[in-house]
Amino acid sequence: MPNDIITMLMIYAIASFVLTAFFVRLGKKSALAVMVRRHFYCFPFMLPILLGWGLVHGMSRAVRAVDAFLRYCFEILSGRKTYRRQKIDQYYND
Repeated sequence: MPNDIITMLMIYAIASFVLTAFFVRLGKKSALAVMVRRHFYCFPFMLPILLGWGLVHGMSRAVRAVDAFLRYCFEILSGRKTYRRQKIDQYYND
């Protein structure tokens, strides 16, 4: 029994190390990749962090897609464009 646990922990550590290295290679400028490059010893915790990050990122994209669809439907039905958020700087003519 203890040998099985040790084997599973070693496999998890190796897989986590390799997947973290691939993530840093693919997401070069993301905040999470920069944090891992600074503190690479966090790699054992990266699998749960990446799962959470992916879930939040996916939900964010889904919400933006629903927002775009609703805006599109509203614009079609009303015949007018919806107001978008604009930066304050656009109101000043410098």
